[in-house]
Amino acid sequence: MIGPLYGSSFMAISKFAKEHSIAIASPFTQVNKILFNNPFVCKVTPSSTLQVEQMAHFIIDTFQTQNIILVNNGVGKEGSLINAFKTTSNEDLAKAGHSIADSVKEVNSLSAVQSRLSATKTNVIVLPSNNQSYVTEFIRGLNNSADKYKIVLFGMHSWLNYDNLDIDYLNTLSLHIPSNNFIDYQNSSTQNFIKKYREKYKREPENYVYQSFDVTYYFVSALQKFGTGFLKNIPAYNYQGLNSYFNFTQFPSESGFENKFVFILKYENFNLIKAN
Repeated sequence: MIGPLYGSSFMAISKFAKEHSIAIASPFTQVNKILFNNPFVCKVTPSSTLQVEQMAHFIIDTFQTQNIILVNNGVGKEGSLINAFKTTSNEDLAKAGHSIADSVKEVNSLSAVQSRLSATKTNVIVLPSNNQSYVTEFIRGLNNSADKYKIVLFGMHSWLNYDNLDIDYLNTLSLHIPSNNFIDYQNSSTQNFIKKYREKYKREPENYVYQSFDVTYYFVSALQKFGTGFLKNIPAYNYQGLNSYFNFTQFPSESGFENKFVFILKYENFNLIKAN
């Protein structure tokens, strides 16, 4: 079963799926509670917390010797994202043999960020916030320092939906964001898909079209390859789709499966491209 797409209706149907031992996939829901105590659920979209954790892995792997500054704006509901970044980055730093206390500096304001900018290192600014007004003002102010310092800004996928962000600022600050999907229009498979879609439906495919195709193809091919008991095989069955990558993990064993793969995207030459 694929869907329902969102919220409470999925919870009701997933209960039915569990009672009848039917695999059920949630294409868009981010919340992890749908996985709890139901080993038949597959959650395709990584949670915001997981996206931040994967972003932390990328930052420590790529910028561990640079000037990393974590911005905590004090919004309570975003505390879990701050904690996720700190926990993951601290674990990675310890594995790499770096001092945790000196590697990631936590501040609570733009002025505090500006006072800690380095003239000799890349300044990696991490702002795991979904507060549109705060993010907008922060980016505008940070951009004023970009002519003196090398800055790489890490934010959230939700920022792509903000219509008041200046793309010049995002490009100048080399904005990086985590994302559960990315469409490479230079890829021949993508180009062929678009061509066939245009021929059949006389219109351009929207993002939901790519996501729907990927989800359907992945689970149907898993069913074909492994049979009706395919769920036990999907942790080892990774797949690169048109705009999604599937890498499922189940933990704990009595819960469902979550897709752990997160793209890290960045602005370069006014285009959003893959960084990982």
